[in-house]
Amino acid sequence: MFQLNPNDFSKNTFLGQLIRIPLALIPKNTVIPILQGSAKGIKWIVGSGLHSMWMGLFEIDKQIILQNFQLSGTTVVDIGANVGFFTILLSRLVGNTGFVIAFEPLTRDLEMLYRHIHLNNIKNVTVYGNAVAEKEGIMRFNTSMAYSQAHLSETGDIEVQVVTLDSLLDKFQKLRIGSMITVLGILYGGKIIQII
Repeated sequence: MFQLNPNDFSKNTFLGQLIRIPLALIPKNTVIPILQGSAKGIKWIVGSGLHSMWMGLFEIDKQIILQNFQLSGTTVVDIGANVGFFTILLSRLVGNTGFVIAFEPLTRDLEMLYRHIHLNNIKNVTVYGNAVAEKEGIMRFNTSMAYSQAHLSETGDIEVQVVTLDSLLDKFQKLRIGSMITVLGILYGGKIIQII
Protein backbone atom coordinates (compact mmCIF):
# COMPACT_ATOMS: atom_id res chain seq x y z
CA MET A 1 0.00 0.00 0.00
CA PHE A 2 1.36 3.41 -0.98
CA GLN A 3 1.47 5.92 1.88
CA LEU A 4 2.08 9.59 1.15
CA ASN A 5 3.92 11.11 4.08
CA PRO A 6 4.23 14.91 3.74
CA ASN A 7 7.41 14.83 5.81
CA ASP A 8 9.14 12.91 3.01
CA PHE A 9 8.91 16.04 0.82
CA SER A 10 10.66 19.31 1.60
CA LYS A 11 8.41 22.31 2.18
CA ASN A 12 10.72 24.20 -0.18
CA THR A 13 9.84 22.13 -3.25
CA PHE A 14 6.82 22.53 -5.50
CA LEU A 15 5.61 18.98 -4.74
CA GLY A 16 6.11 19.51 -1.01
CA GLN A 17 4.03 22.68 -1.11
CA LEU A 18 1.37 21.06 -3.30
CA ILE A 19 0.72 18.09 -1.00
CA ARG A 20 0.47 20.41 2.01
CA ILE A 21 -2.35 22.53 0.55
CA PRO A 22 -5.18 20.27 1.78
CA LEU A 23 -3.45 19.89 5.16
CA ALA A 24 -3.45 23.66 5.64
CA LEU A 25 -7.25 23.68 5.35
CA ILE A 26 -7.66 21.70 8.58
CA PRO A 27 -8.01 24.21 11.43
CA LYS A 28 -5.39 24.00 14.17
CA ASN A 29 -6.71 22.55 17.44
CA THR A 30 -9.17 20.33 15.56
CA VAL A 31 -9.43 17.00 17.36
CA ILE A 32 -9.38 13.98 15.07
CA PRO A 33 -8.59 10.28 15.54
CA ILE A 34 -5.18 9.13 14.34
CA LEU A 35 -5.89 7.53 10.97
CA GLN A 36 -3.60 4.48 10.91
CA GLY A 37 -0.64 2.71 12.46
CA SER A 38 -0.25 1.47 16.01
CA ALA A 39 -1.93 4.60 17.39
CA LYS A 40 -5.00 4.34 15.13
CA GLY A 41 -8.09 5.81 16.77
CA ILE A 42 -6.27 7.78 19.48
CA LYS A 43 -7.56 11.36 19.61
CA TRP A 44 -5.04 13.91 18.35
CA ILE A 45 -4.93 17.70 18.17
CA VAL A 46 -4.10 18.99 14.69
CA GLY A 47 -1.26 21.49 14.79
CA SER A 48 0.27 20.08 17.98
CA GLY A 49 3.02 18.41 15.96
CA LEU A 50 3.69 17.18 12.46
CA HIS A 51 0.78 16.20 10.21
CA SER A 52 2.32 12.73 9.96
CA MET A 53 1.35 12.21 13.63
CA TRP A 54 -2.44 12.39 13.15
CA MET A 55 -2.03 10.60 9.83
CA GLY A 56 -0.44 7.70 11.76
CA LEU A 57 2.76 7.81 9.69
CA PHE A 58 5.04 9.47 12.24
CA GLU A 59 8.20 7.40 12.78
CA ILE A 60 6.34 4.33 11.55
CA ASP A 61 9.47 2.17 11.92
CA LYS A 62 9.57 2.91 15.66
CA GLN A 63 5.83 2.24 15.97
CA ILE A 64 6.37 -1.22 14.45
CA ILE A 65 9.32 -1.97 16.74
CA LEU A 66 7.34 -0.96 19.84
CA GLN A 67 4.33 -3.00 18.75
CA ASN A 68 6.55 -6.09 18.40
CA PHE A 69 7.68 -5.86 22.02
CA GLN A 70 5.52 -7.56 24.63
CA LEU A 71 4.89 -4.39 26.65
CA SER A 72 1.61 -5.33 28.30
CA GLY A 73 1.88 -4.86 32.05
CA THR A 74 5.34 -3.26 31.93
CA THR A 75 6.61 0.13 33.06
CA VAL A 76 7.99 2.20 30.19
CA VAL A 77 9.89 5.49 30.27
CA ASP A 78 9.51 8.07 27.50
CA ILE A 79 12.41 10.53 27.66
CA GLY A 80 11.84 13.58 25.51
CA ALA A 81 8.10 12.95 25.28
CA ASN A 82 7.51 16.06 23.19
CA VAL A 83 3.74 16.51 22.57
CA GLY A 84 2.98 12.90 23.48
CA PHE A 85 2.69 10.79 20.34
CA PHE A 86 4.78 7.94 21.74
CA THR A 87 3.58 8.54 25.30
CA ILE A 88 -0.05 7.86 24.39
CA LEU A 89 0.92 5.02 22.05
CA LEU A 90 2.95 3.42 24.85
CA SER A 91 0.01 3.90 27.21
CA ARG A 92 -2.05 1.76 24.85
CA LEU A 93 0.71 -0.86 24.44
CA VAL A 94 1.37 -1.34 28.17
CA GLY A 95 -2.37 -1.62 28.82
CA ASN A 96 -4.31 -1.10 32.04
CA THR A 97 -1.81 -3.07 34.12
CA GLY A 98 1.21 -1.19 32.75
CA PHE A 99 2.54 2.27 33.38
CA VAL A 100 4.26 5.05 31.38
CA ILE A 101 6.58 7.63 32.89
CA ALA A 102 7.15 10.58 30.53
CA PHE A 103 9.77 13.32 30.77
CA GLU A 104 9.43 16.60 28.85
CA PRO A 105 11.05 19.84 30.03
CA LEU A 106 9.77 22.24 27.37
CA THR A 107 6.63 24.06 28.56
CA ARG A 108 5.01 24.42 25.11
CA ASP A 109 5.28 20.67 24.48
CA LEU A 110 4.41 19.74 28.07
CA GLU A 111 1.08 21.59 27.83
CA MET A 112 0.15 19.73 24.64
CA LEU A 113 1.27 16.43 26.17
CA TYR A 114 -1.14 16.99 29.08
CA ARG A 115 -3.93 17.90 26.64
CA HIS A 116 -3.44 14.65 24.69
CA ILE A 117 -3.46 12.61 27.91
CA HIS A 118 -6.65 14.33 29.11
CA LEU A 119 -8.34 14.12 25.70
CA ASN A 120 -7.82 10.34 25.61
CA ASN A 121 -8.75 9.86 29.29
CA ILE A 122 -5.41 8.16 29.98
CA LYS A 123 -4.85 7.07 33.58
CA ASN A 124 -1.60 5.08 33.37
CA VAL A 125 0.82 7.93 32.57
CA THR A 126 2.81 10.12 34.94
CA VAL A 127 4.50 13.18 33.45
CA TYR A 128 7.56 14.98 34.78
CA GLY A 129 8.52 18.41 33.47
CA ASN A 130 12.22 17.61 33.61
CA ALA A 131 15.04 16.80 31.24
CA VAL A 132 17.03 13.60 31.84
CA ALA A 133 20.84 13.49 31.75
CA GLU A 134 23.92 12.05 33.50
CA LYS A 135 23.69 14.42 36.49
CA GLU A 136 20.97 16.28 38.34
CA GLY A 137 20.72 20.03 38.58
CA ILE A 138 19.93 23.01 36.41
CA MET A 139 21.15 22.93 32.79
CA ARG A 140 20.74 25.09 29.70
CA PHE A 141 18.21 23.91 27.11
CA ASN A 142 17.99 24.93 23.45
CA THR A 143 14.35 25.49 22.44
CA SER A 144 14.33 24.95 18.71
CA MET A 145 11.16 25.92 16.88
CA ALA A 146 11.61 22.85 14.67
CA TYR A 147 9.66 19.87 15.92
CA SER A 148 11.64 17.53 18.18
CA GLN A 149 14.95 19.35 17.86
CA ALA A 150 15.03 20.96 21.29
CA HIS A 151 17.86 19.60 23.45
CA LEU A 152 20.21 20.19 26.36
CA SER A 153 22.99 22.55 25.29
CA GLU A 154 25.57 24.75 27.02
CA THR A 155 24.35 27.58 24.78
CA GLY A 156 20.64 26.92 25.39
CA ASP A 157 18.22 29.81 25.69
CA ILE A 158 16.43 28.61 28.85
CA GLU A 159 17.31 26.75 32.04
CA VAL A 160 15.59 23.47 32.96
CA GLN A 161 15.63 21.12 35.90
CA VAL A 162 17.49 17.90 35.07
CA VAL A 163 17.10 14.52 36.77
CA THR A 164 18.87 11.16 36.38
CA LEU A 165 17.31 7.72 36.06
CA ASP A 166 19.54 6.15 38.73
CA SER A 167 17.16 6.58 41.66
CA LEU A 168 14.23 5.14 39.66
CA LEU A 169 16.05 2.25 37.96
CA ASP A 170 14.20 -0.58 39.71
CA LYS A 171 10.88 0.71 38.36
CA PHE A 172 11.99 0.78 34.73
CA GLN A 173 11.70 -2.25 32.47
CA LYS A 174 11.85 -0.65 29.04
CA LEU A 175 13.08 2.67 27.75
CA ARG A 176 12.41 4.73 24.63
CA ILE A 177 14.69 7.67 24.12
CA GLY A 178 13.14 10.46 22.10
CA SER A 179 16.28 12.51 21.81
CA MET A 180 19.26 10.62 20.43
CA ILE A 181 21.45 13.63 21.25
CA THR A 182 21.34 12.79 24.96
CA VAL A 183 21.74 8.99 24.75
CA LEU A 184 25.39 8.90 25.85
CA GLY A 185 24.75 11.26 28.74
CA ILE A 186 21.84 9.18 29.97
CA LEU A 187 23.82 5.97 29.69
CA TYR A 188 26.70 7.52 31.59
CA GLY A 189 24.54 8.64 34.51
CA GLY A 190 22.02 5.82 34.57
CA LYS A 191 22.17 2.06 34.30
CA ILE A 192 19.70 1.27 31.56
CA ILE A 193 18.25 -2.20 31.05
CA GLN A 194 17.14 -1.86 27.42
CA ILE A 195 17.03 0.89 24.83
CA ILE A 196 14.38 0.87 22.12
